[in-house]
Amino acid sequence: MTAPTKLVMINRAFGRLNIDPLEDLDDDSFGASSAALTYDSVVEFCLGCYVFSWAKEMRVLSPRADEIGLFGYRNVFDMPGDALGPPVRVTDDPRDPDRIFNRYVLSGNTVQADEPVLYAEVKFVPPPVKWPGTFREAVTLALAAEFALGQVDDKGMRDGLRADAFGSPSVFPRGGALGAAIAEDARATPPRRAPVGNNPLTNAWKS
Repeated sequence: MTAPTKLVMINRAFGRLNIDPLEDLDDDSFGASSAALTYDSVVEFCLGCYVFSWAKEMRVLSPRADEIGLFGYRNVFDMPGDALGPPVRVTDDPRDPDRIFNRYVLSGNTVQADEPVLYAEVKFVPPPVKWPGTFREAVTLALAAEFALGQVDDKGMRDGLRADAFGSPSVFPRGGALGAAIAEDARATPPRRAPVGNNPLTNAWKS
């Protein structure tokens, strides 16, 4: 099996529509740049529908030197440049999976707080080789749906492929192949205990 890449994923979608595969994403003679932009949009949408365990990481936030927050907080931290959306969780102790830090505000692409060091669990876009098969299938179908409209100009085919990718309108977008990817990830993720210790007394005792 060919290792999945951005080009391979686009060509898988083209194959569902009997469109000739692209040889190179740098060659725009056959709409390669448009296909690449569609790929980016579809992947970001699919990853935005759920917090997949394989598409999130704990990152240390980078402080801005000598900058005071707009809201009176002592420190301003930049969010990672590749973060997809707001942080899933902010913490001052990355070793404790149940530790949630909430004394901060989000402003633009920054986190502002009094703590000198903070960490954030963020979503990002891993390469296709890191995706499970169910998610690859969801992206393939979703891409094929967009290409059915943009390349083939067939709205009926697009609607059918979107339903295959995301389910019927009643469960959109967590049905279909993406729903299978979500269910697979949920089964593989151990349950977390309720954050009963996240209260001022316990937080003060831990600090």
